[in-house]
Amino acid sequence: LVPGVVTFFGVFAFNGFLTFASLYGREIGVQDIALLFTAASGTILIVRLLAGHVPVRIGPIRAGTGALLLTIVATLVLAFWQEPAGAFAGAILLACGLSLQSPSFIPLAIAGVPDRDRGSAMATFTAFYDIAGAVIGPLLGLIVAGVSYQAAFLFSGMMALVSLALLRLLVAPTWRASQPATMPVVMRP
Repeated sequence: LVPGVVTFFGVFAFNGFLTFASLYGREIGVQDIALLFTAASGTILIVRLLAGHVPVRIGPIRAGTGALLLTIVATLVLAFWQEPAGAFAGAILLACGLSLQSPSFIPLAIAGVPDRDRGSAMATFTAFYDIAGAVIGPLLGLIVAGVSYQAAFLFSGMMALVSLALLRLLVAPTWRASQPATMPVVMRP
């Protein structure tokens, strides 16, 4: 369950971006909102194709940490650089972070789960994407209506920080304990 909760908080910012990008973009002067969405989706495609292997190479905890840090930086860019260039920079950073979240968090969701139960583990994990889609837009809508877009982006960044804390404090120790011990290789001349 915890990797799913990590995912829920991790995708908060991107779901919020998708919900409010057109309204926020118009407010700060983005002339072509379609181009903003294209930049984000194109970035996801490129990062997945070129760096989708990163979680396998450096491990899902390190890759997930990097993904969440990118997400946090993106929310700060979106909150404080309220110009079209800031919207594009934030969208691209946010897309980079999102691109690495799934390949990082899926192995964590199935770690230590018997083969016969992996389908159920994946169904539970992916349910958090559905819950996020149902909850995040309305919640951030209340923040936007009551405060501002800036507050919504900052709140999303705080949710990514919660995700990072859960990843590092709860998921990482379990992941490390589930991995087989390795012996260092000593090369002799």
